Amino acid sequence: MIPVVALLGALFMVLPQHGPGHRVIMRDFRFAPFDVMVDRGDAVSFRNDSSHTHTATCVQCPVSLDTGDVQPGQVKSLTFPKNGTYIFVSSYDQDRQMAIRVRVGPAAPSPGPSASPSPSPVAT
Repeated sequence: MIPVVALLGALFMVLPQHGPGHRVIMRDFRFAPFDVMVDRGDAVSFRNDSSHTHTATCVQCPVSLDTGDVQPGQVKSLTFPKNGTYIFVSSYDQDRQMAIRVRVGPAAPSPGPSASPSPSPVAT
């Protein structure tokens, strides 16, 4: 019975805890990664791995977003409903320049080979 419990515990440690989306770590006085690209409607989870309370407060955004206080060890998620560039800071750490940029929009099309149109049949 104990091995089964240990196996289940290990399984839950590796499974995503907050559903699909992107993850940002708040560590000491920085966000990692600093620059995130997501599609409209995607969620970004902010996990506080430091011993300080932080926020992800949008200071330049197409729509107002804020996690509120994220205590050490806590995770809060935000969903991005509109395309654009979102600049977040931690309201507790603005003097330390703790900032992150989230760019929201459709994925850029990959450049493919240039296709020439087929010649149209000419009626004679």
